[in-house]
Amino acid sequence: RIPMTTFAASIAFFAISNSGVWLTSTMMYMPKSFATLVECYVAAIPFFWTTLAADLGYSTVLFGSFFWLKKYVFTSEKEVAIN
Repeated sequence: RIPMTTFAASIAFFAISNSGVWLTSTMMYMPKSFATLVECYVAAIPFFWTTLAADLGYSTVLFGSFFWLKKYVFTSEKEVAIN
Protein backbone atom coordinates (compact mmCIF):
# COMPACT_ATOMS: atom_id res chain seq x y z
CA ARG A 1 0.00 0.00 0.00
CA ILE A 2 2.85 2.39 0.77
CA PRO A 3 4.54 2.08 -2.67
CA MET A 4 1.25 2.76 -4.48
CA THR A 5 0.52 5.77 -2.28
CA THR A 6 4.03 7.08 -2.90
CA PHE A 7 3.58 6.63 -6.65
CA ALA A 8 0.22 8.43 -6.56
CA ALA A 9 1.73 11.29 -4.54
CA SER A 10 4.57 11.63 -7.07
CA ILE A 11 2.09 11.83 -9.93
CA ALA A 12 -0.02 14.40 -8.08
CA PHE A 13 3.06 16.52 -7.37
CA PHE A 14 4.11 16.27 -11.03
CA ALA A 15 0.68 17.34 -12.28
CA ILE A 16 0.16 20.19 -9.82
CA SER A 17 3.66 21.65 -9.96
CA ASN A 18 3.90 21.59 -13.74
CA SER A 19 0.48 23.15 -14.24
CA GLY A 20 1.63 25.88 -11.83
CA VAL A 21 4.78 26.42 -13.87
CA TRP A 22 2.70 26.64 -17.04
CA LEU A 23 0.27 29.13 -15.47
CA THR A 24 2.77 31.44 -13.81
CA SER A 25 5.97 31.19 -15.82
CA THR A 26 7.18 34.38 -17.45
CA MET A 27 10.13 32.59 -19.06
CA MET A 28 7.92 30.73 -21.52
CA TYR A 29 6.93 33.24 -24.20
CA MET A 30 4.12 31.11 -25.50
CA PRO A 31 0.37 31.54 -25.46
CA LYS A 32 -1.54 29.69 -22.77
CA SER A 33 -3.06 26.82 -24.72
CA PHE A 34 -3.52 23.09 -24.37
CA ALA A 35 -0.59 22.49 -26.71
CA THR A 36 1.81 24.51 -24.54
CA LEU A 37 0.49 22.77 -21.41
CA VAL A 38 1.31 19.40 -22.98
CA GLU A 39 4.72 20.76 -24.02
CA CYS A 40 5.34 21.82 -20.40
CA TYR A 41 4.48 18.33 -19.13
CA VAL A 42 6.63 16.63 -21.78
CA ALA A 43 9.60 18.86 -20.92
CA ALA A 44 9.27 17.85 -17.26
CA ILE A 45 9.19 14.05 -17.77
CA PRO A 46 12.95 13.55 -17.16
CA PHE A 47 12.55 15.20 -13.75
CA PHE A 48 9.63 12.93 -12.84
CA TRP A 49 11.79 9.81 -12.75
CA THR A 50 14.23 11.27 -10.24
CA THR A 51 11.34 12.55 -8.13
CA LEU A 52 9.73 9.12 -8.15
CA ALA A 53 13.00 7.36 -7.29
CA ALA A 54 13.67 9.75 -4.42
CA ASP A 55 10.13 9.43 -3.07
CA LEU A 56 10.27 5.63 -3.17
CA GLY A 57 13.72 5.60 -1.57
CA TYR A 58 12.79 7.95 1.25
CA SER A 59 9.52 6.12 1.87
CA THR A 60 11.39 2.84 2.13
CA VAL A 61 13.90 4.27 4.59
CA LEU A 62 11.38 6.13 6.71
CA PHE A 63 8.67 3.48 6.92
CA GLY A 64 11.20 0.65 7.07
CA SER A 65 12.94 2.35 9.99
CA PHE A 66 9.63 2.84 11.75
CA PHE A 67 8.64 -0.81 11.42
CA TRP A 68 12.12 -2.01 12.41
CA LEU A 69 12.14 0.21 15.51
CA LYS A 70 8.63 -0.90 16.39
CA LYS A 71 9.59 -4.56 16.08
CA TYR A 72 13.06 -4.63 17.64
CA VAL A 73 13.49 -1.57 19.85
CA PHE A 74 10.13 -0.53 21.23
CA THR A 75 8.77 -3.89 22.32
CA SER A 76 6.58 -4.34 25.37
CA GLU A 77 7.97 -5.97 28.51
CA LYS A 78 5.87 -9.07 27.91
CA GLU A 79 7.70 -9.74 24.67
CA VAL A 80 11.22 -9.26 26.02
CA ALA A 81 12.85 -12.46 27.23
CA ILE A 82 14.50 -12.18 30.65
CA ASN A 83 17.61 -14.36 31.01
